[in-house]
Amino acid sequence: MLVADEDTLLIRYHVESAPSDVRILVRPFFAYRDIHALSQENGLLNDYCERIHRGFIIKPYEGMPPFYMVADGNADLTIQWLWYRNFEYEWERKRGFPYREDLFTPAVFSFILATDGEMIFRCSTDAGSSNLGSLWQNEYGRRVSERKTSSKVCDDVDACLIKATGSYIIRNRSDHLSVIA
Repeated sequence: MLVADEDTLLIRYHVESAPSDVRILVRPFFAYRDIHALSQENGLLNDYCERIHRGFIIKPYEGMPPFYMVADGNADLTIQWLWYRNFEYEWERKRGFPYREDLFTPAVFSFILATDGEMIFRCSTDAGSSNLGSLWQNEYGRRVSERKTSSKVCDDVDACLIKATGSYIIRNRSDHLSVIA
């Protein structure tokens, strides 16, 4: 779930039912590139990965923002830089665009969840909040509230269009408006 007004993604793992505890491995993959480019394995990658409380921070390329990934619970973290090659994007291939890229991964998280257990990860370009459960609940509540107000019949077409764009318009790091899709 993307958090409003932040460069933050929350990922929640939840076990609803299982005959026994479930071990989950999370290995994040990164392209760390311009949105219109594809990455290839290269020697410019800074493979330093710093352990922080319940997670890591990487600064893979000079001039790019750092990336933080933290868990809200206890998870084993193994630093293990690897390149995975030849990810293919079928849609791009069909459109006649370059469609194959390499992605790197700096680490793998391992944790165990019991039935009704959960783990939330925060992925962001800033250090941010340490209470991920509250951040999840606040963003979820904001979305539920927004859905309730947006489900009402809209009589003013202009107002409806402006309201709908709020899901796609963000402020970038330079405080300029940008469109995400």
